[in-house]
Amino acid sequence: MSSLSLDFDLHELECPHCQKRTQHAWPGSTIPLSTAKCKHCGAEFLVFQSKPWVSSSGSNGQRV
Repeated sequence: MSSLSLDFDLHELECPHCQKRTQHAWPGSTIPLSTAKCKHCGAEFLVFQSKPWVSSSGSNGQRV
């Protein structure tokens, strides 16, 4: 049986909660949909098409 090896890329994202840069490991150059956790403030946020996703109310809508 062969083993599958995934190479994870480190993506730099701006946390929508504290606005600090944080890294998120993902297998590929684009993150289609994932959740990430800020290494500074500990908050979790949604990542869609490699960009943090929040709304003016803090729950949905994109922030670039």
